[in-house]
Amino acid sequence: MRLPWFAVLSFTTALIVVVDRGIEVFPFRWRDERAERFAQKRDAVLAVGRSVAQPGQISLSAASLRAAGPVAKLVLPSPDGSTIVHEIAETGVTVIGVSLRNVAAADWTVRRLATKPGASVSAIAAGERWPGGSLRPAVEDL
Repeated sequence: MRLPWFAVLSFTTALIVVVDRGIEVFPFRWRDERAERFAQKRDAVLAVGRSVAQPGQISLSAASLRAAGPVAKLVLPSPDGSTIVHEIAETGVTVIGVSLRNVAAADWTVRRLATKPGASVSAIAAGERWPGGSLRPAVEDL
């Protein structure tokens, strides 16, 4: 049986806000020309980095995601969160994004999975890798 994994990291706050708005999300590992091509091929909006976001642009910031106009598809580049999601998904398991915003849904899912023979759930806490290679752990990562 393929085992589900839960990714618990700050990336998921953005993910949950977007999904809550009914937007189809494409997590992407890199924020460069590869992300631009990936978004173009899917007719999707590419979120920009928080530090370079101009008013009206969509970034990983939950506030910008809530304030954004109508968007059907969004490429969400996150070198940390998206990379973790892709690495785990490539093993064939199901990846579910969890944050404090959807803890009730996570609890519901875990309880259903617990009834299946051989099922297990893993929580993966991750910090943010900053320029220079340092790691910023966060409250949501503890």
